[in-house]
Amino acid sequence: MFKPSHETSIFSAESQAIQNVISHAMTLVSEEILINSDSLSALLALKNPYPKNEITQSIQEKLSNSGKNFEFLWVPSHTGISGNELADKAADEAITSSSSVLINKITYQDALIKINKLTKKIKTSIDPWKTLPPSSRHEEVVTTRTRIGHFHLTHLHLITKEDSPTCELCDKALTIKHVTLECSKFIRSRQILGNPQTMQQAPEEENTKNIYFFFKNIGLEKLI
Repeated sequence: MFKPSHETSIFSAESQAIQNVISHAMTLVSEEILINSDSLSALLALKNPYPKNEITQSIQEKLSNSGKNFEFLWVPSHTGISGNELADKAADEAITSSSSVLINKITYQDALIKINKLTKKIKTSIDPWKTLPPSSRHEEVVTTRTRIGHFHLTHLHLITKEDSPTCELCDKALTIKHVTLECSKFIRSRQILGNPQTMQQAPEEENTKNIYFFFKNIGLEKLI
């Protein structure tokens, strides 16, 4: 069984399922293949000669090079069709099963959606920051990484494949938000940022210089 990453959209997940079925069908003797899917959007995308989704592009390439005759049938979901209900149940089991293989990559479109959601949490407008340039390259790095929420300290585990870090004091996930807003260890130092209540307030334009001073004050500026 396979399961997608949390960042994968429903469309991409459904398309990935179709691609997996096609790959399996390629190993069969039969030359006539019928694939049923309840994802109308994923099926319609296959008719697009210029799809943007990489999975759809890959499916089209597989179909053109397969040498088999593939047909697709849309099956309405949640209408009591026993085969489709069994497929939905198996999909739910795959998400929670520890034996499922994680598809640890996402499409460009899904990544873009994730980035847009992230940046809107930091800055609601697309206007440039109206601040003076940083005094050093390192100060600029600290400020930028604070705003996007990615530090070596908090995200290095994604590269090393280790467990995600936790705060030694609070036993909570060690994130930029936790350090900047929540951890009681840095209550006094947080005054440098004006005691922000949200991650939009903490890295706002007025705090551009203060961001670096805050992390330097708590001794984390070199771990960024």
